[in-house]
Amino acid sequence: MAAAEGAAEIPVFSLNLIESVRELQQQYGLKSYDYLRYRSYCSRRLRRIHKTLHMFAGTQKKYKGLVINPEDVTEVRVLMCLILTVERAWAYGEQLKQDHSQSDDPRKYRHYASRMVKAAKHADELMRVVDYVCDDRTKREVAAYVEEIKGHRDLAKRNWESAKDRYTKAQQEYLALQKDAPKESTRTAFATRTTDLDQNMRLCTYNLGDAGHGAAGRSTTEGFVGMKLTWRGQEVPVTAEKVRILITTAQAHAKDAQAIVPQSGESNLNKYVDAYDKVFIAYNDAIAQVKQDIAQEKMGDPASLHLLLNCLKFNLLEHTLARNTTLVSTHAARLDQADTRASRREGKQTTTHDMIRLLDTVTQTLEGMLAIPGVEDDEKVGAPLEAQLLVNVALKQYYQAETFRAMKEWSHALPLYNSAVASVSEALTFSKTHKLDEAAAAKAADQIRGARCICKAEACVAQLETGTAKEDKKPLDKCYEAYLQSDAITSIPPDYRSMPCRPIFLDVAAHMLPAVSIDARIVPDKKGAKPSINKQPTKPTLSAGGAKAPEGKPDEKKAGWGAG
Repeated sequence: MAAAEGAAEIPVFSLNLIESVRELQQQYGLKSYDYLRYRSYCSRRLRRIHKTLHMFAGTQKKYKGLVINPEDVTEVRVLMCLILTVERAWAYGEQLKQDHSQSDDPRKYRHYASRMVKAAKHADELMRVVDYVCDDRTKREVAAYVEEIKGHRDLAKRNWESAKDRYTKAQQEYLALQKDAPKESTRTAFATRTTDLDQNMRLCTYNLGDAGHGAAGRSTTEGFVGMKLTWRGQEVPVTAEKVRILITTAQAHAKDAQAIVPQSGESNLNKYVDAYDKVFIAYNDAIAQVKQDIAQEKMGDPASLHLLLNCLKFNLLEHTLARNTTLVSTHAARLDQADTRASRREGKQTTTHDMIRLLDTVTQTLEGMLAIPGVEDDEKVGAPLEAQLLVNVALKQYYQAETFRAMKEWSHALPLYNSAVASVSEALTFSKTHKLDEAAAAKAADQIRGARCICKAEACVAQLETGTAKEDKKPLDKCYEAYLQSDAITSIPPDYRSMPCRPIFLDVAAHMLPAVSIDARIVPDKKGAKPSINKQPTKPTLSAGGAKAPEGKPDEKKAGWGAG
């Protein structure tokens, strides 16, 4: 900022308005959209300048409005008073606009519109003073700034056509000043200001029903068509300003991430991952905001909000899939070069376990995309995802088999190779049926089949070296400890083996056995009674007193029955 003596007594100042305002906004709260903090800073700064320059609005007993005339401008801080007054009123209006979007209170909106009118009034006062005390370049910059503030006022009053015209004039003037700016920081400030105006211009274009025709209605970001996203052939309107800002930020970060080419170096790969993390943060914030709008049943039709939510989820998972697929290909190249001397110098080596974890993440992402309503039934969107899922499953089984192969567990590795071949064959059939690109599935099929042949050869060589190979092929249930080629799991019919059990023919043959004669055991009775079988004599029973009890009915009293 420089001052010089002109032809008149009023000095001529040069002021970088947009760059100075952008630095204050980024430093005092607007980086996180905290308008209250920025408004409080403007109030404190104004008070300090007024106190330093002895600029008071009357006395302690009587208020008198502070009016700054061109003759009162003796230094740049006087101009800063006018600029901060405009910024304070504008920040207060944006704060009220945020509160209105959260509470849907009509009084908040009316208050927001009145503050924007106040900001436009202060901007006119700034322009009136600048016309007398500043150079031509500063006048052009302040004129564009005033047009932008008046565009905010017309936007608050829903004068869409007037607001769009003012935004267009301000944007054209910013672009012209950007070309003439000598410093890179100044050019960046003008470019940022121009990009910020695009969002409000799309809102005006959408409400005018112009569908974005003309240069003023074009969006600087891909995917937008006059405040609309295109997904699965449908136009999804985006009406919430905060959601539009987050989507624009996510798309800008996505472009930056796609410009980074991931290499084998660890630092470059970390830079690539960090760039995509910014994309995920922006999309997650946008999804959370849309969910909040759905819960509060505001900002448009619920059906369009649900469609927008599905669209944002799909975009988030699509970027996640792009990042993870790139990581899989990068780590696969590292794994192929694991034995080279250059790869050993890079530090941590990629293992098959790392590949399995990455492929698990890709599988979860693909399943999440197919779970979004309408995606699986869409032939153009769902079929390629299903084919990629089959290839991914085959690759996971392949790396699991590679893990067992490295451990020389041939009996576990070969079934996994066979499963991988079956999965990749299914992927090829699915691709041919739906007329999709078969390059990825064909490449995976060649890789898996080649590895399976190598595994069989290594298993045979290991058997010959250890002497476990035999000419006769045993069933698999006879050779658990060694890997042998066999065409049968068990022998049919199975071999007999002895086992203890009860004779099954005993009960059937019992009645066929001859009866044994027991006449020799019969003893004749002396009294002439019928003969009886000779049995062993039993011991006589003694009574309680020690006498021999009679053979008849026992005496109940002597035996202790009923005593008492």
